[in-house]
Amino acid sequence: MTEGKAPDTTTVYTFDEVAKHNTEEDVWMVIDGKVYDVTSYLEDHPGGIDILTGVAGTDATEDFEAVSHSKPAIEQMAQFQVGVVEESPEKLEKKAAKKSATASSDSGLGGIVLKVGLVVAVIGAYFVATTKK
Repeated sequence: MTEGKAPDTTTVYTFDEVAKHNTEEDVWMVIDGKVYDVTSYLEDHPGGIDILTGVAGTDATEDFEAVSHSKPAIEQMAQFQVGVVEESPEKLEKKAAKKSATASSDSGLGGIVLKVGLVVAVIGAYFVATTKK
């Protein structure tokens, strides 16, 4: 594995800042919330230059995960990390909504009533099915 610089885990970029790095001479991308400058790796990428330039300036997490990368390849990525991405307001809203929905369905009086109601319905259905004989 090629030894490189330590990953920068403290510099924060917005998605708009990352989006500016979208040319063959300047290729940045986001994968799992981490920002990578892979410009110097274009010629060495086993999948070719077009794979990386095709996702330059974007969140390439789904594209990255769609390919089976080796453990050494994943470890090698650290040397290209130039920071982390600030979450967009849309992503923060989605996370908050998901967390709220999960919390409200898993706890509180409403969750208990729903679970008790389900159990009563199942017992009632069983009782009706067994007494019709």
